[in-house]
Amino acid sequence: MRGQTNVHLNRDFFLRNKAKDRSDTFINLREVLNRFRLPAGEYVIVPSTFEPHKVGDFCMRVFSEKNAESQVVDDKIEANIDEPDLSEDHIDANFRKLFLQLAGEDKEISAFELHGILQKVISRQTDIKSDGFSLETCKTIVDLLDSDGSGKLGLKEFNILWSKLQKYQKIYRSIDVDRSGTMNTTEMRKALEAAEIFKQMDTENSGVVPLSFDSWMSFTVM
Repeated sequence: MRGQTNVHLNRDFFLRNKAKDRSDTFINLREVLNRFRLPAGEYVIVPSTFEPHKVGDFCMRVFSEKNAESQVVDDKIEANIDEPDLSEDHIDANFRKLFLQLAGEDKEISAFELHGILQKVISRQTDIKSDGFSLETCKTIVDLLDSDGSGKLGLKEFNILWSKLQKYQKIYRSIDVDRSGTMNTTEMRKALEAAEIFKQMDTENSGVVPLSFDSWMSFTVM
């Protein structure tokens, strides 16, 4: 742990490591003030509130015998997302041929057709434990990627989906190392970071996701 930053400390860490010091009282006060004297070293400081899920302010002042430099270790969050930006002319000929075979005469893929395609794809992924995609999930995918409002996926839209599937399958394989087919809370945190979910929502590069109630409901219900 020494010298490392941006490390997730799980429950086991706090069970194995005894606190060097803590607040004198742990009661529901508007303000708690404490002063500690500690030897030089590296410490994990854990601010907390009496009740869970409460917003609070934490202020720390460090006094040292000699001049000491300090700096904020928070990294700036940037939303540099590599989203595919291509035209149908740049799509590989083999992929175009495959799409036409799957789409049929209308040259578009419906949610029902997508369900059959993805079920075949996932059944061949022996290293991923899964029952596959539900029809409801396929409907959601079509709704999200259907840029022209046809209710189906055209060549370009299906190509974008295919790229995303490969990207997120790779992330899932790297996170689900025990091949359980599920993610615990630690694995989920790593997966969200790798997929850059919140970076995509931070459109102003502010490090803050402006999540309104409507956005929150859309995000969670989906």
